[in-house]
Amino acid sequence: MEKSPHFHKTTSSPSSLPSQLVITHEGELHGEDTLENREMVRRIHACVNACDGISTEELEQGIVQDMQRVIAEVAPVLYDKNRQAPPQRPLAISIPGVAGAKSANIIENR
Repeated sequence: MEKSPHFHKTTSSPSSLPSQLVITHEGELHGEDTLENREMVRRIHACVNACDGISTEELEQGIVQDMQRVIAEVAPVLYDKNRQAPPQRPLAISIPGVAGAKSANIIENR
């Protein structure tokens, strides 16, 4: 389970200045506990989690945008093919040794 962010309120920041947020290498957050900062932290966490396994170099070269483009091109084609395909019969799978199971469990192909 992910560790929730820690906010440390700063007292030296006048309200006329924009709210600042600092994230340490350990993942601690220092700054004003505002709705905007919480939303920024939420977005940062989502971005880091979504990019897990992608190198910084790949991110800098635009791999996320490339993946979005490919998905945008391929998804409509797959959707149309799926709509045109004849309905499939349910797939029957036998699971031996499962207590209370009948001879087959049904998994629907969609």
